[in-house]
Amino acid sequence: MPFHSSYPSTSSASASFSAVSDSELTRKISTLQEIFLEQKLKIDELDDPLSIFDSYHAQLSQLLNFYTSDPNTTKFITSILVPVLDSATQTFSHDPRYRNDPRYLKLWLSYAKYCRDAEDIFIYLSQEGIAQELATFYEEYALLLCEKNLKQA
Repeated sequence: MPFHSSYPSTSSASASFSAVSDSELTRKISTLQEIFLEQKLKIDELDDPLSIFDSYHAQLSQLLNFYTSDPNTTKFITSILVPVLDSATQTFSHDPRYRNDPRYLKLWLSYAKYCRDAEDIFIYLSQEGIAQELATFYEEYALLLCEKNLKQA
């Protein structure tokens, strides 16, 4: 899938990291990353491996929402978040347990925000039969198409 080419590179994370002046934030993110990476090493042992991605995404999103007024911090958090979303969406794309899991769709929808054309995500999900039994898929897709039409008008 060619979606990931439009998100911030992880190499920019270290440059952005030095621009983040909030030591408490830096400590929180480091701790979150350590926990996530430890859990990811044991992913094959988990009954619900999606849960580690879902939890990490929720925690990073919460930080991102809290620090939206600081562009450097937002860029830094995004440089961590997007590769995690990419990994989560790719890791479980052929796992039937998550085909219609609302948490998995939430990760895809978050990922779509960082893609050049979010409609490509919806097309892919539809072609792969992912989230086709979830009303949220259709609601978000309709919203996206309405927004696109308004921009073109």
